[in-house]
Amino acid sequence: MNNITDIHQLIPLVCVNHTLLSSTMAYVDWIDGYQTWPAQIVTEALVDQTFKDMATKIASLTWETGGNSRVCFISILKGGLYTQYRILSYLPQTSLFIGHIGRSSYRTQTQASKLKVTYDLDLNPDLVRGSFVWLIDDIADTGNTIFSAYDAIAKYNPKQICIATLINKQWKNTKVNCDVTGFTTGKGYDPFLVGCGMGLGDVYRNLSTLYEVQFEGNI
Repeated sequence: MNNITDIHQLIPLVCVNHTLLSSTMAYVDWIDGYQTWPAQIVTEALVDQTFKDMATKIASLTWETGGNSRVCFISILKGGLYTQYRILSYLPQTSLFIGHIGRSSYRTQTQASKLKVTYDLDLNPDLVRGSFVWLIDDIADTGNTIFSAYDAIAKYNPKQICIATLINKQWKNTKVNCDVTGFTTGKGYDPFLVGCGMGLGDVYRNLSTLYEVQFEGNI
């Protein structure tokens, strides 16, 4: 399996002419589709390979170390849903239990704010109890969102909880250790990313690769 690399080294930072937003009013116009497209920083082929690599490692950790335990895959809504299902598409065709839990710290903003519980765990607690759980998210920024979801699931007494995330800002994430990571960001590199489940509000979540949004001024 290829080593998955620092996202900052893949493609240089976007230049100034990719700036999307210049004012609050520009943001209103932009969400209606009138502003420039974000800058792509990772190829779709590399993202696809990354999901395959993540699935390979998850399969190894689950069925080689987890024994015959019941297996639950729980994504953190909304961003983790995309990562969850991309990974599932590359896993062995076997019996799995799929669930979701909702946490939000961005909503329509560009900076993390007070964490909000948006959706309770939708799996029967009896299924979680004693099971091998994968908690899936799109990005570990500060780690607060994943930590909150982890804590909520742990109350149901699973056998083990492992964490997988597409992006891990390791230098900034002080809350959780991720067992499987797609990309990491170099120290001090703090991009606002969209695509692969991540959005600005709810825009751009559907994009099949990663883009960086650069802002001019405050929105």
